[in-house]
Amino acid sequence: MQILVFLSLFLISFIFPADFLYLWEPRTLQCLSKGCKLSKNADQTGLSPANCSFSGNSAENVFVECDIECDGAERDSVISKKPTVYRYCNRFFTYNTRKTSDGKWTVWRNGTCANANITMTVHCAFPL
Repeated sequence: MQILVFLSLFLISFIFPADFLYLWEPRTLQCLSKGCKLSKNADQTGLSPANCSFSGNSAENVFVECDIECDGAERDSVISKKPTVYRYCNRFFTYNTRKTSDGKWTVWRNGTCANANITMTVHCAFPL
């Protein structure tokens, strides 16, 4: 039985290698309107001002992008947002993550979502 479990896990590691080859680290971005704070701890302690850039001149044309300090990560994933029912923040449309040309990972928000009071938890994947 133990050999069967071991072989199953061994085969799964080849079928889904991403989760086995990365160290996942949490980031929490807490935004009150345009002012955001970042925590690199799972328990959301140690919030410090996030490095964010702002553009746009009207409520509908606002774009906010915040560095989540995942330098060296190969990928990332938004795990959750609070409040979950806020209808103006929809992933891929009004917020998401992206890797910039200089290798930094950011969370961007636009439109009404850019002015929202929202907390997002992101996991960064660092290669082992």
